[in-house]
Amino acid sequence: MIAMLDVYDNEGRISDANDQSTSIRSRYSRILNPYIELTRPADIIVGLIGLIAAAFVASGTNIADHMMEVIIVSIAVVFYIAGGNSINDIVDGEVDRIAHPDRPVPCGKISSTSAFHFGLICLALALASSVISMDPLVIMIVGVACVAITAYEMILKKKGFIGNITIAALTGASFILGGAMVHNISACSVLSATVFMITLGREIQKDIMDKDGDSADRKTLPMRIGVERSSVVARLSYVVAVIISSIPLMIRSSSILYASISIADVMLLISASGRVDTKCSERIAKYSILAVIVASVLGTLHL
Repeated sequence: MIAMLDVYDNEGRISDANDQSTSIRSRYSRILNPYIELTRPADIIVGLIGLIAAAFVASGTNIADHMMEVIIVSIAVVFYIAGGNSINDIVDGEVDRIAHPDRPVPCGKISSTSAFHFGLICLALALASSVISMDPLVIMIVGVACVAITAYEMILKKKGFIGNITIAALTGASFILGGAMVHNISACSVLSATVFMITLGREIQKDIMDKDGDSADRKTLPMRIGVERSSVVARLSYVVAVIISSIPLMIRSSSILYASISIADVMLLISASGRVDTKCSERIAKYSILAVIVASVLGTLHL
């Protein structure tokens, strides 16, 4: 349940080192407190947008009736993302010296020990915030997510495919959490499953791009079964995402506006076609997640 899109791209991958986001971070790093910078505020904003979008999908215009729950869970998500990013900066410290040298830990603004303690405190506050909601399901989702992201950063990231699945599950769980806080998980199940499959495909493709630069202690899927077979798995993930996303149209559970999901489906089919290179395919899939969310929100509107 890290947030969405680039919130989950926090592994310090060298393939993204020249991304424009690096120059943006270097500009705001001059004015932000190092601890605030450590949390990556942009990630938090994206995560909150995804959470609220999921809550809207689950409750429609009645979301106003759940404002207290939205506020409490949003606070939990802020602390969760802050904690996850802080721990990530420690684990990826050596890689970030090359890929993201402007981040607080590699540039020396904050020590690894301080960042680790800060991350654990943030995750503890995330769990404490969820307890305030007094909703057992919300507490369980946040608690499992805190354990999962810590396990991922410390252990599972090096295990390859299981790490991919973990990140995909955490991504999908963020939408389930949005449904849980308004007491309607089922309404977010298709959205969550679709994003899970897209994220899984993206994570595999990012491992393909980073195969030559990955350390020997990482056992990614491309290292285990080869690039070609891994590429097939990634493309199949996108096809499955298209099938899942079409369910509301087939059972007519959403408004006609949900037909806009076809935009996301076309993007995913392009990514799955093999007609574009891996980097382009992964980026198209990345933005398809946004299209899926927009279509899901529109599908709740009955004009």
